[in-house]
Amino acid sequence: MSLRENKKYRYIILLLLLASLNLASQENTWDSLYQNIPTTTDSLRLEALNALTYQSVLADPSFTMGIIDEQYELAGILSNELQKAKVYNVHGIYHNYHTGPDSAIYYFDKALVIYESEDHLTGAAMMNNNIGIMLRKLGDFDGALQRHLEALKLFEELGDSATIFKVHNAIGIAYKSINDYDKAEAHYRKVLGYSIWTNNEVSKADALSNIGNILEDEPEAIRLNQEAADIYKSHDLTYKMMASLQSIGHSYHELENYPKALEYYAMVRPLAEEMESIHYLATLLRDIGDAENKLGLQQEALPNMERAAFLLDSIGEYRDYVITLEVLHKAQAEAGSYPKAYHTFLKYHRLNDSIKSVEVLENMSELETKYETEKKEAQIVLLNKQTELDSTRKKALWGGLILLTVLAGGIIYGQVQRRKKIQAIAEKEKQIEIEKRKSSERELEFKKKELLAKVLQLAQKNEFLQSLEEQVSALKSSADDSVNTTSRRIRRMISNDALDANEWDQFAEEFSSIHQDFIATITEKYGAFSQTELRLASLLKMNLSSKDIASILRISDAGIKKARYRLRKKMGLETGEDLQAIIVAI
Repeated sequence: MSLRENKKYRYIILLLLLASLNLASQENTWDSLYQNIPTTTDSLRLEALNALTYQSVLADPSFTMGIIDEQYELAGILSNELQKAKVYNVHGIYHNYHTGPDSAIYYFDKALVIYESEDHLTGAAMMNNNIGIMLRKLGDFDGALQRHLEALKLFEELGDSATIFKVHNAIGIAYKSINDYDKAEAHYRKVLGYSIWTNNEVSKADALSNIGNILEDEPEAIRLNQEAADIYKSHDLTYKMMASLQSIGHSYHELENYPKALEYYAMVRPLAEEMESIHYLATLLRDIGDAENKLGLQQEALPNMERAAFLLDSIGEYRDYVITLEVLHKAQAEAGSYPKAYHTFLKYHRLNDSIKSVEVLENMSELETKYETEKKEAQIVLLNKQTELDSTRKKALWGGLILLTVLAGGIIYGQVQRRKKIQAIAEKEKQIEIEKRKSSERELEFKKKELLAKVLQLAQKNEFLQSLEEQVSALKSSADDSVNTTSRRIRRMISNDALDANEWDQFAEEFSSIHQDFIATITEKYGAFSQTELRLASLLKMNLSSKDIASILRISDAGIKKARYRLRKKMGLETGEDLQAIIVAI
């Protein structure tokens, strides 16, 4: 078929597809589109099916999967690897929308292998960029960044400026995800420059919004997001406009201009209520509630915060749920709703502990995986070295059968090589032991930080409970009998929670695992101590302040001074000796 005839058939395909799209809008069926695809040649039919896939992938997944299967069949008939790569690409797009990024990466990677083997730079660049987007969805931001940078390198080699700016945008997002805001801004500004040069207003608005969302200069961020919102509005891009308006609200929130923040949140809220994203609506309600609370409008703030907490809990967004509970219990206390504040605080405290425990396990698992990987790599190296050693011995033996002189030389050479390999193996084993020791040290440091965080959290909790108890006592002195009864019950609940023996047992267990010989050493050196004195000594060992220790032990500042004095006396310290310095040094 001549080039002119090929163009003619492509033009016919385009007309048929446009006609079919009109027909589909009337009959609301993808089958009518499928029936109108030309069957002139397998190649033209494959291209038409490929184009149809992009149209149907979101609207009709089962129909799309059917025509993807036909594309695989046609690509096999044609024995065309590049056509097969195109099918892998649309299959990856299908999985991105309907099953998840993992499956999408599998097919994008298969397409990439073909494009690289065929030296098809455009296809390889596109697949690297697609894989980068999927990795970003999976939270692998470093991996995503590497893929986007590889895509940028290929597109720059091709001189494809129309696509380069899109990759710069993806790279900016990746750098933002790993909190490298300077590099993110640099790539966003390249997108902005290209958008201005090509007079692409929507891309310009995207770049302005992205830059505004990472700037620390809040007034400048407001200006950029307002310009972006105006452009989105002129193009009827409602949801993008909504995102820019909310960003302006956040900037005013950071500037503590809460009335202005609420003004912009109010513009966004009706649109957010219409969206299907519960998570987006919930975080907006939390921001609104927080701004209202800062203005002293607790009666308006509490319903918004409570609804935000309910929505986040219902969809399992527990990290944002914990953040919402934290601001909610403070707002409830400020509104005088102490029982609610107390119960919300307990819920926040327990859920926050659970999330931290999960994060600890994930970090430990990651360290263990890294260690096991290094260990296996070392074993492989040792095995390879042993194989090489055996090979050297065999060669030396065969050489010896030929000539005694060569045998003597071969033996000497083999021994030299053997010593080198043994030294290399010993050095590798030494490195493995060093890595094991470093891993143990990292684990111990991690446990120390975790224990300190828990103790400080306990201090914060007891400080809050003590404050709450004082306010309840004040309420008791100025209220009737029914309120007094409720106040006594709440105080008992506070006391029970504050004096939780299990928390002390858990603290003692974790403290002993980190400072293994501390209790035995101090007892052997200074004699027996009471349980209270040992607790005080343990907290001093952690280098905590007197204020934090007083909060944890639920005693006054005067009480902590007396406790320190009794401990000094028990240890027989002179007046000039620093109690805490001595205990820390044990």
